[in-house]
Amino acid sequence: MWLFPLGAALISSVFAGQLAKQYLAKRRPHQLAWTVALSMFALATLATAEGVRAGWTPGLFRMYYLFGALINVPFLAVGTMYLLAPRRWAHAFAALVVGAAVVGAWALLRAPLDATALAAVKAIPESSVVIIGSAPLPRALSRYYSYIAFSIVVAGALWSSWRLSRQHSEHLRRLAHGNLMIAGGTFIVAAASIAIRLGKGSEIAAAFSTGLLTGITLMFLGFLRTRPRPAAAPAPLPATEGPAPATS
Repeated sequence: MWLFPLGAALISSVFAGQLAKQYLAKRRPHQLAWTVALSMFALATLATAEGVRAGWTPGLFRMYYLFGALINVPFLAVGTMYLLAPRRWAHAFAALVVGAAVVGAWALLRAPLDATALAAVKAIPESSVVIIGSAPLPRALSRYYSYIAFSIVVAGALWSSWRLSRQHSEHLRRLAHGNLMIAGGTFIVAAASIAIRLGKGSEIAAAFSTGLLTGITLMFLGFLRTRPRPAAAPAPLPATEGPAPATS
């Protein structure tokens, strides 16, 4: 099962690299926010793969939970805000997310973990079992952060897709289809995360792992579809013998 999150880590790393290249070329803030979010996703899924393969440690769990469950989707939402909202609103939301990420990291680092329960995990650890306490702050923050940010990301992608689909340009229709794929991939990843929170057993863990890979793959394919196609090279002029004919 560790191959699925490893595959998700590889795809998200390539995805983050493509976004980073775009940001370095165009310096648009939504590209930077998405680069950060996809880099976090790569770290979280890499920790997941290693935890499932070799056994979970407190460090791997905190890496998986921080960059996967806590602050990943909020940074995706920052990119959506910069892409669709007025710049001052996007700045304010980005500052809020950075502050929330600091609070989330502080809460997770301070949260006590049940080392015995963590060592016994064979698949994906459940935070309700590993994090000691009936309702610790990291779990509460994870729910609020993820649900609000997920709503922003999916609503933004769907609205953008609807708006672009009304246009007659082939490129804009490709953008609309790409945005729908991104929204679908985000939904799959979120559904997998909810499943691991609510369910138990190897079947749920398998669904989570495959959901990560399927979701990030669909998002990446959607991103590739939104990129403009390279302009076709002009057809060469037919060869003629002798001088070209004069034109008036």
